[in-house]
Amino acid sequence: MTPLPAGAYSPVSAGFLRRAFRCVREMVTEQFRYCELLYTFASRDIRTIYKHSLIGFGWALFVPVLMIAVISIFMKGFANIDTDTHGVPYGIWLCCGILPWEFFSQSVIRGAQSVVVNRNLATKIYFAREVLPFAAILTAGFDFLIASTVLAVMMVWYKVVPAWTIGFVPVVLLIQLALSAGVVLMLSLINLFYRDVGRVIGVV
Repeated sequence: MTPLPAGAYSPVSAGFLRRAFRCVREMVTEQFRYCELLYTFASRDIRTIYKHSLIGFGWALFVPVLMIAVISIFMKGFANIDTDTHGVPYGIWLCCGILPWEFFSQSVIRGAQSVVVNRNLATKIYFAREVLPFAAILTAGFDFLIASTVLAVMMVWYKVVPAWTIGFVPVVLLIQLALSAGVVLMLSLINLFYRDVGRVIGVV
């Protein structure tokens, strides 16, 4: 077959793109159809995680604060690494990295197990199976919102005024949300056939 010149129309690639966009559109449309079920699963998971906990939602604050404290002590006390961040307090700089990373990691860890954990429900009634991993992402997003109050308090404490670039934060979060959704959907599917994925993903 003679290769097409650069910029030429390829019906194969065009057909693949059309099918891909159609699949994405159908999936998004189906999620809107099951939005109440998505909310129900997410709220159930949140209640399950914090139901019998002594400090409840405080865990969503305690974990990032502990990580910031440990890393700060290691960097400044033991490793003796220069933490000059152009005038931004190191705790705030570190918090801006830890919070989105925790959101991503918890989304992946919980989402990869979501279909397997709910396999009895998924095999008995019909609903969009993507609801289960997306509910795990919403649960991690709930923790992210609570933990973000730590960053807000630190900015008030250090009297740090956000720059105009803070307007790009929703765009960055949207990109991260899309990345999390893609990784979670892939891993939750693989975990159905190879349960080792659920055990390995936490270490990875």
